[in-house]
Amino acid sequence: MPDGPEPVGPVGLITPWNFPMAIPGWKSGAALIAGCPFVLKPSSLTPLSAAKFVEVLDEAGFPPGVVNMLTGSGSVVGDALVAHPDIRVISFTGGVDTGRHVYESAAKKMIKVGLELGARTRLSRWTTPTSTSSWMASCLAPSERRDNVAPPRRV
Repeated sequence: MPDGPEPVGPVGLITPWNFPMAIPGWKSGAALIAGCPFVLKPSSLTPLSAAKFVEVLDEAGFPPGVVNMLTGSGSVVGDALVAHPDIRVISFTGGVDTGRHVYESAAKKMIKVGLELGARTRLSRWTTPTSTSSWMASCLAPSERRDNVAPPRRV
């Protein structure tokens, strides 16, 4: 009998354009700690950051096949990753509509899915408080002005 949970198998990690190093780090770290190889599918807007991230992991000495990356559009590469028969878990960060599509596609295979959707203001910096007490008060007042770390993109 094993001492803890067994690895579930290969994990698909689909990450957004913002935080192109941090989110892959968080997701891949969890997969590796759980003993699972992963396939990273970064945003098509930030593939070079992800490629460098994977390069660093390769240089760290992970065996071949543990750290993998695919690039391309979500509608082609992301869909293929979710549908792949060897992928046992999908972790997706991004928009609600795309997340719904990922969830529905993964449900057809009855695999585990982790979604982080639409969190445009997860980390905020308050700009109005000037003292500790006013900062604490601003945490309780949602109307205070905040600068988003990853604000929505504007065209």
